[in-house]
Amino acid sequence: MLNLLRMNSYRARHMVCLYVLLAMVFAFGILSVSSIGMTAKDIKNGDYVDYDSMGEAIEDGWNEAEAEANSDAYNAGYEVGQEVALSIGLVSNQPIKADGTITSYLEYLYEDVTSGIVLLFMCIAMVLFFNREHSSGFIKNIATKSTSRINIYFTKFAVMTVYMLLVILVLAISEYICLMVYYDGDMVFGMNILGDFLGKMGIVFLLHIAFVSGVAMLTTVTRSSMLAMTIGILANTRFTSLIVIFVKAKFDYDLNKLLIMPNIGKVNLGMEWGDVSTSLLVGIVTIIVYNVIACTVFAKRDIA
Repeated sequence: MLNLLRMNSYRARHMVCLYVLLAMVFAFGILSVSSIGMTAKDIKNGDYVDYDSMGEAIEDGWNEAEAEANSDAYNAGYEVGQEVALSIGLVSNQPIKADGTITSYLEYLYEDVTSGIVLLFMCIAMVLFFNREHSSGFIKNIATKSTSRINIYFTKFAVMTVYMLLVILVLAISEYICLMVYYDGDMVFGMNILGDFLGKMGIVFLLHIAFVSGVAMLTTVTRSSMLAMTIGILANTRFTSLIVIFVKAKFDYDLNKLLIMPNIGKVNLGMEWGDVSTSLLVGIVTIIVYNVIACTVFAKRDIA
Protein backbone atom coordinates (compact mmCIF):
# COMPACT_ATOMS: atom_id res chain seq x y z
CA MET A 1 0.00 0.00 0.00
CA LEU A 2 2.75 2.45 0.99
CA ASN A 3 4.77 1.54 -2.09
CA LEU A 4 1.74 2.21 -4.28
CA LEU A 5 1.26 5.58 -2.62
CA ARG A 6 4.89 6.47 -3.24
CA MET A 7 4.69 5.37 -6.88
CA ASN A 8 1.50 7.32 -7.54
CA SER A 9 2.76 10.42 -5.76
CA TYR A 10 5.95 10.18 -7.83
CA ARG A 11 3.87 10.06 -11.02
CA ALA A 12 1.84 13.07 -9.89
CA ARG A 13 4.97 15.09 -9.07
CA HIS A 14 6.34 14.44 -12.55
CA MET A 15 3.19 15.28 -14.54
CA VAL A 16 3.75 18.72 -16.04
CA CYS A 17 0.04 19.16 -16.78
CA LEU A 18 -0.77 19.14 -13.06
CA TYR A 19 1.60 22.04 -12.50
CA VAL A 20 0.03 23.89 -15.43
CA LEU A 21 -3.39 23.45 -13.80
CA LEU A 22 -2.04 24.86 -10.52
CA ALA A 23 -0.71 27.89 -12.41
CA MET A 24 -4.15 28.35 -13.95
CA VAL A 25 -5.74 28.17 -10.49
CA PHE A 26 -3.36 30.88 -9.26
CA ALA A 27 -4.26 32.99 -12.30
CA PHE A 28 -7.95 32.53 -11.55
CA GLY A 29 -7.40 33.93 -8.06
CA ILE A 30 -5.90 37.04 -9.63
CA LEU A 31 -8.74 37.27 -12.13
CA SER A 32 -11.36 36.84 -9.42
CA VAL A 33 -10.05 39.76 -7.38
CA SER A 34 -9.38 41.95 -10.41
CA SER A 35 -12.97 41.50 -11.60
CA ILE A 36 -14.46 42.97 -8.43
CA GLY A 37 -15.55 46.06 -10.32
CA MET A 38 -15.35 48.38 -7.29
CA THR A 39 -12.58 50.72 -6.34
CA ALA A 40 -11.32 51.63 -2.89
CA LYS A 41 -13.02 55.00 -3.37
CA ASP A 42 -16.38 53.29 -3.96
CA ILE A 43 -15.97 51.38 -0.70
CA LYS A 44 -15.09 54.50 1.30
CA ASN A 45 -18.05 56.41 -0.17
CA GLY A 46 -20.43 53.51 0.39
CA ASP A 47 -21.32 53.31 -3.31
CA TYR A 48 -22.48 49.74 -3.68
CA VAL A 49 -25.40 47.83 -5.14
CA ASP A 50 -28.03 46.59 -2.70
CA TYR A 51 -27.65 42.93 -3.65
CA ASP A 52 -29.71 41.70 -0.69
CA SER A 53 -32.78 43.64 -1.81
CA MET A 54 -32.22 42.40 -5.34
CA GLY A 55 -32.09 38.82 -4.09
CA GLU A 56 -35.29 39.29 -2.08
CA ALA A 57 -37.08 40.59 -5.19
CA ILE A 58 -35.95 37.55 -7.18
CA GLU A 59 -37.07 35.22 -4.39
CA ASP A 60 -40.50 36.90 -4.27
CA GLY A 61 -40.79 36.34 -8.02
CA TRP A 62 -40.07 32.63 -7.65
CA ASN A 63 -42.60 32.32 -4.81
CA GLU A 64 -45.20 33.81 -7.10
CA ALA A 65 -44.16 31.40 -9.83
CA GLU A 66 -44.60 28.40 -7.54
CA ALA A 67 -48.08 29.59 -6.55
CA GLU A 68 -49.16 29.94 -10.18
CA ALA A 69 -47.50 27.24 -12.27
CA ASN A 70 -48.83 28.62 -15.55
CA SER A 71 -48.22 32.27 -14.78
CA ASP A 72 -45.95 34.59 -16.73
CA ALA A 73 -43.60 34.58 -13.74
CA TYR A 74 -43.27 30.80 -14.00
CA ASN A 75 -42.53 30.94 -17.72
CA ALA A 76 -39.99 33.69 -17.19
CA GLY A 77 -38.45 31.70 -14.35
CA TYR A 78 -38.18 28.63 -16.56
CA GLU A 79 -36.30 30.64 -19.19
CA VAL A 80 -33.97 32.04 -16.51
CA GLY A 81 -33.45 28.51 -15.23
CA GLN A 82 -32.37 27.40 -18.69
CA GLU A 83 -29.87 30.26 -18.88
CA VAL A 84 -28.50 29.43 -15.42
CA ALA A 85 -28.24 25.77 -16.41
CA LEU A 86 -25.89 26.71 -19.22
CA SER A 87 -23.69 28.99 -17.12
CA ILE A 88 -20.66 28.00 -15.07
CA GLY A 89 -22.12 29.40 -11.88
CA LEU A 90 -19.11 31.58 -11.07
CA VAL A 91 -19.73 35.05 -9.72
CA SER A 92 -17.64 38.13 -9.11
CA ASN A 93 -17.65 38.64 -5.35
CA GLN A 94 -18.11 42.14 -4.01
CA PRO A 95 -15.76 43.47 -1.30
CA ILE A 96 -18.64 45.10 0.56
CA LYS A 97 -21.98 43.63 1.56
CA ALA A 98 -25.38 45.23 1.17
CA ASP A 99 -25.39 46.15 4.86
CA GLY A 100 -22.15 48.11 4.41
CA THR A 101 -19.79 45.67 6.17
CA ILE A 102 -16.55 44.65 4.51
CA THR A 103 -16.38 41.12 3.09
CA SER A 104 -13.63 39.22 4.90
CA TYR A 105 -10.94 37.16 3.20
CA LEU A 106 -12.37 33.90 4.53
CA GLU A 107 -15.84 34.76 3.22
CA TYR A 108 -14.40 35.69 -0.15
CA LEU A 109 -12.37 32.48 -0.38
CA TYR A 110 -15.32 30.36 0.72
CA GLU A 111 -17.53 31.79 -2.02
CA ASP A 112 -14.94 31.06 -4.69
CA VAL A 113 -14.29 27.49 -3.49
CA THR A 114 -18.02 26.72 -3.43
CA SER A 115 -18.52 28.32 -6.85
CA GLY A 116 -17.20 25.19 -8.58
CA ILE A 117 -13.88 26.50 -9.87
CA VAL A 118 -11.89 23.89 -7.91
CA LEU A 119 -13.98 21.06 -9.36
CA LEU A 120 -13.59 22.48 -12.85
CA PHE A 121 -9.82 22.00 -12.63
CA MET A 122 -10.16 18.70 -10.79
CA CYS A 123 -12.30 17.23 -13.59
CA ILE A 124 -9.31 17.69 -15.87
CA ALA A 125 -6.72 16.55 -13.35
CA MET A 126 -8.59 13.37 -12.36
CA VAL A 127 -9.06 12.20 -15.94
CA LEU A 128 -5.46 12.96 -16.94
CA PHE A 129 -4.01 11.21 -13.90
CA PHE A 130 -6.25 8.13 -13.98
CA ASN A 131 -5.88 7.48 -17.71
CA ARG A 132 -2.20 8.41 -18.00
CA GLU A 133 -1.18 5.08 -16.49
CA HIS A 134 -2.89 3.14 -19.28
CA SER A 135 -1.09 4.98 -22.07
CA SER A 136 2.26 4.75 -20.27
CA GLY A 137 1.90 1.08 -19.35
CA PHE A 138 2.28 1.89 -15.64
CA ILE A 139 -0.92 0.08 -14.70
CA LYS A 140 0.23 -3.15 -16.35
CA ASN A 141 3.46 -3.10 -14.39
CA ILE A 142 1.91 -2.60 -10.96
CA ALA A 143 -1.05 -4.94 -11.61
CA THR A 144 1.31 -7.90 -11.66
CA LYS A 145 3.02 -6.80 -8.43
CA SER A 146 0.00 -5.97 -6.29
CA THR A 147 -2.48 -8.52 -4.99
CA SER A 148 -5.22 -5.95 -4.50
CA ARG A 149 -6.77 -3.97 -7.32
CA ILE A 150 -8.65 -1.98 -4.70
CA ASN A 151 -5.35 -0.75 -3.26
CA ILE A 152 -4.28 0.36 -6.74
CA TYR A 153 -7.48 2.34 -7.21
CA PHE A 154 -7.60 3.97 -3.80
CA THR A 155 -3.95 5.01 -3.79
CA LYS A 156 -4.58 6.85 -7.05
CA PHE A 157 -7.66 8.44 -5.54
CA ALA A 158 -5.78 9.38 -2.36
CA VAL A 159 -3.07 11.17 -4.35
CA MET A 160 -5.71 13.14 -6.26
CA THR A 161 -7.43 14.05 -2.98
CA VAL A 162 -4.18 15.53 -1.72
CA TYR A 163 -3.79 17.33 -5.04
CA MET A 164 -7.26 18.84 -4.58
CA LEU A 165 -6.16 20.18 -1.20
CA LEU A 166 -3.18 21.72 -2.97
CA VAL A 167 -5.47 23.34 -5.55
CA ILE A 168 -7.51 24.96 -2.76
CA LEU A 169 -4.29 26.07 -1.02
CA VAL A 170 -2.96 27.68 -4.21
CA LEU A 171 -6.27 29.49 -4.71
CA ALA A 172 -6.19 30.65 -1.08
CA ILE A 173 -2.64 32.00 -1.41
CA SER A 174 -3.41 33.75 -4.68
CA GLU A 175 -6.51 35.48 -3.35
CA TYR A 176 -4.82 36.38 -0.07
CA ILE A 177 -1.99 38.16 -1.89
CA CYS A 178 -4.35 39.90 -4.33
CA LEU A 179 -6.80 41.02 -1.64
CA MET A 180 -3.94 42.38 0.48
CA VAL A 181 -2.94 44.50 -2.51
CA TYR A 182 -6.55 45.46 -3.23
CA TYR A 183 -7.18 46.60 0.35
CA ASP A 184 -3.71 48.21 0.53
CA GLY A 185 -2.73 45.95 3.42
CA ASP A 186 -5.89 46.69 5.41
CA MET A 187 -7.74 43.46 4.62
CA VAL A 188 -10.29 41.95 7.02
CA PHE A 189 -9.21 38.32 7.57
CA GLY A 190 -12.33 37.08 9.34
CA MET A 191 -10.99 35.49 12.51
CA ASN A 192 -14.46 35.78 14.06
CA ILE A 193 -15.81 33.16 11.62
CA LEU A 194 -12.72 30.91 11.51
CA GLY A 195 -14.38 28.05 13.40
CA ASP A 196 -17.49 28.15 11.22
CA PHE A 197 -15.31 28.47 8.10
CA LEU A 198 -13.24 25.39 8.92
CA GLY A 199 -16.28 23.30 9.78
CA LYS A 200 -18.29 24.23 6.70
CA MET A 201 -15.21 23.95 4.49
CA GLY A 202 -14.78 20.40 5.79
CA ILE A 203 -18.28 19.51 4.58
CA VAL A 204 -17.68 21.28 1.27
CA PHE A 205 -14.42 19.38 0.81
CA LEU A 206 -16.20 16.09 1.46
CA LEU A 207 -18.77 17.03 -1.20
CA HIS A 208 -15.86 17.85 -3.54
CA ILE A 209 -14.49 14.36 -2.90
CA ALA A 210 -17.93 12.96 -3.75
CA PHE A 211 -17.96 14.87 -7.03
CA VAL A 212 -14.50 13.75 -8.14
CA SER A 213 -15.45 10.21 -7.11
CA GLY A 214 -18.03 10.37 -9.86
CA VAL A 215 -15.44 11.59 -12.36
CA ALA A 216 -13.05 8.81 -11.31
CA MET A 217 -15.85 6.27 -11.62
CA LEU A 218 -16.75 7.43 -15.12
CA THR A 219 -13.10 7.38 -16.13
CA THR A 220 -12.67 3.84 -14.79
CA VAL A 221 -15.89 2.44 -16.25
CA THR A 222 -15.74 4.05 -19.70
CA ARG A 223 -11.95 4.35 -20.14
CA SER A 224 -12.82 7.47 -22.12
CA SER A 225 -11.02 10.63 -21.09
CA MET A 226 -13.20 12.83 -23.27
CA LEU A 227 -16.51 11.42 -22.02
CA ALA A 228 -15.60 11.54 -18.33
CA MET A 229 -14.17 15.05 -18.61
CA THR A 230 -17.15 16.35 -20.59
CA ILE A 231 -19.76 14.92 -18.20
CA GLY A 232 -17.81 16.19 -15.19
CA ILE A 233 -17.50 19.72 -16.57
CA LEU A 234 -21.16 19.83 -17.62
CA ALA A 235 -22.26 18.67 -14.17
CA ASN A 236 -20.02 21.30 -12.58
CA THR A 237 -21.43 24.06 -14.78
CA ARG A 238 -25.00 23.41 -13.57
CA PHE A 239 -26.02 21.86 -16.90
CA THR A 240 -27.94 19.30 -14.84
CA SER A 241 -30.38 22.09 -13.97
CA LEU A 242 -32.14 21.28 -17.22
CA ILE A 243 -32.77 17.75 -15.95
CA VAL A 244 -33.80 19.09 -12.55
CA ILE A 245 -36.37 21.41 -14.13
CA PHE A 246 -37.76 18.56 -16.25
CA VAL A 247 -38.07 16.16 -13.30
CA LYS A 248 -39.67 18.87 -11.16
CA ALA A 249 -42.23 19.66 -13.87
CA LYS A 250 -43.07 16.04 -14.73
CA PHE A 251 -42.76 14.22 -11.41
CA ASP A 252 -42.91 17.06 -8.86
CA TYR A 253 -39.65 15.91 -7.25
CA ASP A 254 -36.69 18.11 -6.40
CA LEU A 255 -33.69 16.24 -7.82
CA ASN A 256 -31.38 18.87 -6.33
CA LYS A 257 -31.59 17.01 -3.02
CA LEU A 258 -29.44 14.22 -4.47
CA LEU A 259 -26.99 16.20 -6.62
CA ILE A 260 -23.58 17.31 -5.38
CA MET A 261 -23.36 20.83 -6.82
CA PRO A 262 -26.71 22.02 -5.40
CA ASN A 263 -25.73 20.58 -2.02
CA ILE A 264 -22.42 22.44 -2.13
CA GLY A 265 -24.42 25.62 -2.72
CA LYS A 266 -26.62 24.87 0.29
CA VAL A 267 -23.70 24.79 2.75
CA ASN A 268 -23.30 28.44 3.65
CA LEU A 269 -21.38 30.20 6.37
CA GLY A 270 -23.54 31.04 9.36
CA MET A 271 -25.99 28.19 8.84
CA GLU A 272 -26.99 25.94 11.71
CA TRP A 273 -25.27 22.56 11.65
CA GLY A 274 -28.59 20.76 11.56
CA ASP A 275 -29.40 22.50 8.27
CA VAL A 276 -26.35 21.05 6.53
CA SER A 277 -26.70 17.48 7.83
CA THR A 278 -28.55 16.38 4.69
CA SER A 279 -25.75 17.66 2.45
CA LEU A 280 -23.23 15.80 4.61
CA LEU A 281 -25.23 12.58 4.27
CA VAL A 282 -25.53 13.01 0.49
CA GLY A 283 -21.76 13.42 0.25
CA ILE A 284 -20.99 10.31 2.29
CA VAL A 285 -23.49 8.09 0.44
CA THR A 286 -22.32 9.37 -2.94
CA ILE A 287 -18.67 8.65 -2.14
CA ILE A 288 -19.53 5.10 -1.11
CA VAL A 289 -21.72 4.37 -4.14
CA TYR A 290 -19.34 5.81 -6.75
CA ASN A 291 -16.27 4.11 -5.31
CA VAL A 292 -17.99 0.72 -4.90
CA ILE A 293 -18.96 0.84 -8.59
CA ALA A 294 -15.49 1.93 -9.68
CA CYS A 295 -13.68 -0.66 -7.56
CA THR A 296 -15.99 -3.45 -8.73
CA VAL A 297 -15.38 -2.66 -12.39
CA PHE A 298 -11.65 -2.12 -11.89
CA ALA A 299 -11.24 -5.38 -9.94
CA LYS A 300 -12.88 -7.46 -12.69
CA ARG A 301 -11.20 -5.75 -15.63
CA ASP A 302 -8.36 -7.45 -17.47
CA ILE A 303 -5.52 -4.93 -17.30
CA ALA A 304 -2.49 -7.20 -16.98
